[in-house]
Amino acid sequence: MFIRSLAVLVLCAAPALAQELSFDSGVDAKAVLDNLHRHPGDGIPMPRYTNSYYRWSTRECTTLSLPPGGPAKTEEVWLSSTDFEHDCYYRGDPRYGGGRDCYDRPAGTHRERVQIESRGNRSTNPWERETFQACLEGRWLDVRGLQTAYRYDIKEDPMQWGHFLATAGSKQKMDPDASGITAALVNSAGGFAVDFQDKWASYYAGETVKLHLELWKDVEGWFDSKAADLDLEVSAGPVWRAGFSGVQGLQSGKKYYVKWTFRRIGGVSKDSEMKGNQPEAVFQPSLSAAGR
Repeated sequence: MFIRSLAVLVLCAAPALAQELSFDSGVDAKAVLDNLHRHPGDGIPMPRYTNSYYRWSTRECTTLSLPPGGPAKTEEVWLSSTDFEHDCYYRGDPRYGGGRDCYDRPAGTHRERVQIESRGNRSTNPWERETFQACLEGRWLDVRGLQTAYRYDIKEDPMQWGHFLATAGSKQKMDPDASGITAALVNSAGGFAVDFQDKWASYYAGETVKLHLELWKDVEGWFDSKAADLDLEVSAGPVWRAGFSGVQGLQSGKKYYVKWTFRRIGGVSKDSEMKGNQPEAVFQPSLSAAGR
């Protein structure tokens, strides 16, 4: 069997030599091998074939949202994923610079339609936008909640392809509205004060707000410098004031600004640290002395 396979290879690679062989009278294996040793690589191509080592797929994700007080359905989106096969083939004779080349070739594309509809008793606060993530990788489609006001049981509608039903379960906290509290920096007795307004104070009645404030001097052409910092906790309300008193080294006519964060403490929202707006003002000692 080995001799016959070798003779077939020589027939394909060297026709001139093959004409001298006669299968009726047998094959002189020694003569064939001697010829190969005398003329290595002459007219004998290396086998050329593909070999798929592994298969992989692209991954596409999107975020779908249910707005507060809006429709119970998200927008409709289409996702696509392309399959690839990693193939390799041999070229030339490895004794003379030949080797193996590999590449990824497309092997089909999948497309999926996705839309989510909420079911059950869903009630959210005005600032709470619920978000979901849908990802397609190959034929595998994953749909899950990202930031939601409820724990949802998500299943595909058996009557409608690509339509997912999210049944609301137990309620859970979401992040507070980052822009729900706004601040303004004003001149006041002893330096600066920060006036706050809480847009959603009525929803947080009886709860508290923790704040961290830093007063910075705007230094043109150089690094800004911190003038003071302050930590405090206040009762939730529509307006309140926090003062930077006794700050040394404030310079008249110079611009200052405040970096601040807040946390809602209570049962309505998570106590996530939220970054507030950055108010600024020019220091004017005359206004500070007047107590404005």
